[in-house]
Amino acid sequence: MIKPSSDSTTFIVSLLLISIARLCLAGVYRSSLASRLPKSLFGRILAPKFLTDDKKRKLHENVYYTIWHTLSFIIVLLAVSPEPWFRQMIASRDSGWSLYGWPHAFTHQETSLYMFELAFWVSCLLFMAVETVRKDFKEMLLHHIATIALISISYKYGFIRIGYVVLLVHDVGDIFLYSAKSFNYLKFERTTNILFGASVVVFFVSRLVLFTFVLRSAWLGVLNYYPEMNRTVDKSAVILPLLLAVLQILHYMWFGLILRMIYRMVFMEKNSQKDIRSDDESDSEKSPVRRSGKKKSG
Repeated sequence: MIKPSSDSTTFIVSLLLISIARLCLAGVYRSSLASRLPKSLFGRILAPKFLTDDKKRKLHENVYYTIWHTLSFIIVLLAVSPEPWFRQMIASRDSGWSLYGWPHAFTHQETSLYMFELAFWVSCLLFMAVETVRKDFKEMLLHHIATIALISISYKYGFIRIGYVVLLVHDVGDIFLYSAKSFNYLKFERTTNILFGASVVVFFVSRLVLFTFVLRSAWLGVLNYYPEMNRTVDKSAVILPLLLAVLQILHYMWFGLILRMIYRMVFMEKNSQKDIRSDDESDSEKSPVRRSGKKKSG
């Protein structure tokens, strides 16, 4: 059963702990702030001499996100895999897995974990003010806002099943993406290329195939249960699949960017020394691949 007061406390405490952990582990990117803060843990143990200070801080950001998404994926998967609805989703193409038995009863452990995940995404939104400014800043801002709204609304209306599956689908792709970028900064070119290739495949399968299944289930589920929802909750619950659709549009945009960068790498810059897997975060964060050759200056 959802207890808003208890879960609100969990959210606030989680947000504080995650923010403190982020500062202690990875610090901040903005040099004006970084110089005023104690050196982070990653700043002490991951400080290659061949990297400039700003690239070291970018490395620390990516290592932090690699660790978070790995742990998040494992913990959420362990939490939901024993559930009958999750096994039904895996074994069946029936779209009703997301809403069978709605409104659902949830344990304190399930809602606490959900609040912990919400706190992480809120921290991501807040830390955008002190993180690397990326070329796709506006898209990432929209992504974070949509994700936070999605988690909040799914919590309010008891659609946590969909929320957990969305978290899994996102985490698995980000593990490979951020690890590829981390190894890129460490100049492990072969490892980076392998991880990037894996991230492209995982991104396609998780964000464009599996997420489409989740989106379809949400739409059909809401349509099937809409008369019942009208009697039970506010009609604004229908915004849930709309938010999923916003995320899916962003997924297609980012995958198109990935394909464009791969095309440039293979066909347009075969003899170029330009580093597509650029250390400059203003050159799309979503594609860390580069050709072999001289390193881009800067």
